[in-house]
Amino acid sequence: MEVWKDIKGYEGFYQISTLGRVKSLYRIIELIDGRIRKHKERILKNNIQKNGYLTVILCDKTSQKTKHIHQLIAVNFFNHKTGYKKVVDHIDNDKKNNSISNLQIITARENVCKSLKNSASKYIGVSKARKNSKKWRSEITYKKISYYLGTFETEINAHKAYKEALQNIKKHGSTN
Repeated sequence: MEVWKDIKGYEGFYQISTLGRVKSLYRIIELIDGRIRKHKERILKNNIQKNGYLTVILCDKTSQKTKHIHQLIAVNFFNHKTGYKKVVDHIDNDKKNNSISNLQIITARENVCKSLKNSASKYIGVSKARKNSKKWRSEITYKKISYYLGTFETEINAHKAYKEALQNIKKHGSTN
C-alpha cells in the first residue's frame, strides 16, 4: 500500500510516497499582480541525473531546488539526517528503485565496500584484484581520500592490511 507524507520544509506543497513518487498538492496561489491561480494536484516528473539517481524539482516562494528522491524518502520516512557518516543505500543497487523497501541507511564505509562491483569478499575494504584474478586487493578511504594498500595472495592477508591501516588511522590520523 502506498503511503504519502508531507516533505519536510515543503509541508502543504509537496508529498512523497513509500513507492518513491512525489506529488505537488492542490493549492491556490496569489500572484504578485494580485491575480489568483489554482495549482492542481499532480505527480511530478522524475529527472535522471548523469550519475543515474532520480531527482525532482521542488519550488518554494523564493527558489527552486533539485532534490534526490532517495534522500527525500530517507529524511521523511527514516528521519535520516543527511551527512557523510551515514548514507542512503539502494539494496538492489538500482538507483531508479526508490521504493522504501529497497532503501536502507548504512555507514559510508559499508557503502564503499558494497559498491565495489568485483568484490566477493566478506571483509570491508577487500576486493578481487581483477575480475578473474585469484589475488586480492586492499584499499581504505580516510577523509575522502582512497589509499591503495596492496595486492595480496589471500583474502585474509588483504583484510589484515586493511585492519592495520585502520588501526594507524585511529592512533595517528594517517594510514602510515
